[in-house]
Amino acid sequence: MSALVSRIACLCLAAALCACTGLSIPRLSGPGETDQKAEKLMQRGEPEAAAEEFLRLAAIPAPESYQYTLRAAEAYIEAGRAVEAQRLLEGAEVPETEPDWSGWRTVLLARVALMQNDGARALTLLQSVPTGLVSASIERQAHHERARAYSALGRGLEAAREHIEEAAFLSEQEALDENARAIWAAVNQLDAAVLSRELAGLSGDLRGWVDLALIGRSRWLDKAAFERALAGWQGRYPSHPAGSSVLPTLAARPPATGLGPRRIGLLLPLSGQYADAARAIQDGFIAAWYEDRGGDPERAVVVYDANASNVQALYDQAVDEGADFIVGPLEKPAIQALLKRGSLPVPTLALNQIDSDSAVAAGAPEAGGAGPGPAPAIYQFALSPEDEARQIAQRAWLDGRVRALVIAPEGPWGTRVVGAFKRHWEALGGRISAHKTFPSATRDYASAVHALVAASGRAAAVPGGAPGNPGAGIDFVFMVATPLEGRQIHPQLAEAAGDLPIYATSHVYSGSRAAEADQDLDGVMFPDMPWILTPERVSMRPVIARHFAQTLREQSRLLAFGVDAYELVSRLAGLQMDPVRGYEGVTGTLRLDGAGRIQRNLVWGRFSAGVPVLLEP
Repeated sequence: MSALVSRIACLCLAAALCACTGLSIPRLSGPGETDQKAEKLMQRGEPEAAAEEFLRLAAIPAPESYQYTLRAAEAYIEAGRAVEAQRLLEGAEVPETEPDWSGWRTVLLARVALMQNDGARALTLLQSVPTGLVSASIERQAHHERARAYSALGRGLEAAREHIEEAAFLSEQEALDENARAIWAAVNQLDAAVLSRELAGLSGDLRGWVDLALIGRSRWLDKAAFERALAGWQGRYPSHPAGSSVLPTLAARPPATGLGPRRIGLLLPLSGQYADAARAIQDGFIAAWYEDRGGDPERAVVVYDANASNVQALYDQAVDEGADFIVGPLEKPAIQALLKRGSLPVPTLALNQIDSDSAVAAGAPEAGGAGPGPAPAIYQFALSPEDEARQIAQRAWLDGRVRALVIAPEGPWGTRVVGAFKRHWEALGGRISAHKTFPSATRDYASAVHALVAASGRAAAVPGGAPGNPGAGIDFVFMVATPLEGRQIHPQLAEAAGDLPIYATSHVYSGSRAAEADQDLDGVMFPDMPWILTPERVSMRPVIARHFAQTLREQSRLLAFGVDAYELVSRLAGLQMDPVRGYEGVTGTLRLDGAGRIQRNLVWGRFSAGVPVLLEP
């Protein structure tokens, strides 16, 4: 298939980059009072308590007290408290005669900028670190944070270059291996077409990394051809660091080949209640199949009009007619009907997800850990609102939020989304200060908004709250709403509660630009698929716009869902062998969990002048 992947930065990649070995700092040489208590608190995973101890030491008059201030700021960063860290760093007066401490202060400010999703500011700050005038430790840290900043901006090659520079300062094998994984993640952040275009102009280790990434992401006639390509790479780069760190893992997983399923049975409810959704999925699936015919001209797709009442008979018919892979069904009762059969004769990718309890009751195995293992009875892939809610909770937590207000529509759908958010948010340690629902049918949003603000104890129109106000600790609002609902709720929230950050699900954006109407959503943040937020990076989209224009206008997300459903037919084996790496699809970065469910990591946007603008991860 021609390049379908979008360049996105997911939370998983950010975590991989942050996980590099601990960063050493200038040695403390300050006041006589010991800092051992603070260090032990850091080691025990109590950074907030450590920050308080460092601040106590910083308050003791001494020329070097700024050192403890910087350590306190670092502890606040570890605790996820960016505001406190930034305040300390901006107030710290480091002597010009201390380039290491000054450089470390700049590195910490860059880390704060990355916590605030401002990769551009982090890069600007790091330009001031005087290379050659600071210790090797500080120089290494500067390379490491520049790499994180470039990755946050989607500039994978620059990130890889910085990690390659960082490797020169590493000696321990564990640190070198971690750095190699970060380089691999950075180059794989980019679309294969971009890597191919850049390869000719590269040299040194970076050329080897990109060359290997292209081999790993190419389609091969068979495993032997894949192995010959890897051997050729090893011959071209005999002493490359990827040879010991990445190559063995890549060689162990099945390649994407053109010798996958020869005949796919696509089971969709093309008549009845879900016909429109099914046809949109079918359009995406067939478009992707047609685009892929150059890589596998013999593969056939046969579509069956399947629902809960006939799915078992049509499943058997498809297999009897030669299908060696089934995609579908779409309806949850139809999936449960297949699960009751236990094992299935061919790999099957359902286009919905049922909850764990229902799956076990229907005969599916219970969820296990991620990683290679036996194939599940059925794979499950869905555009799940619960998954979005969990990612919103994680994003808000990483942004330093703690106390939330929640507003959502009445009814089963709103209850599902809020329930998923609440479970994940509270598991992270967050709190919900108030939760109110609104009746969509009557469009009475004002009552719910004012009840929400009153229940939180927040004073009206006081951004950030005020001393003595019991609602002053509210950090953000989680809003579940359609575009029409959000355009009315958001201004009312701003008027009643001040300028609180608002996180919403993708349902707040129609998927089509309507700048004038969506100006009332300015500032609202939401996760969505690359297909929607970065359409210019999806190579297939212009082709689909020509041939499926109406579907693209009316059911764009479901059309993209069909595209990724087709791509997963060839990718499932690789995802099962290497679940961490994932596949960058048009609906998100796709990974396979231990229960056979496809998990999606989304990209983020924020409304500005009525238009969604891509946010950094």
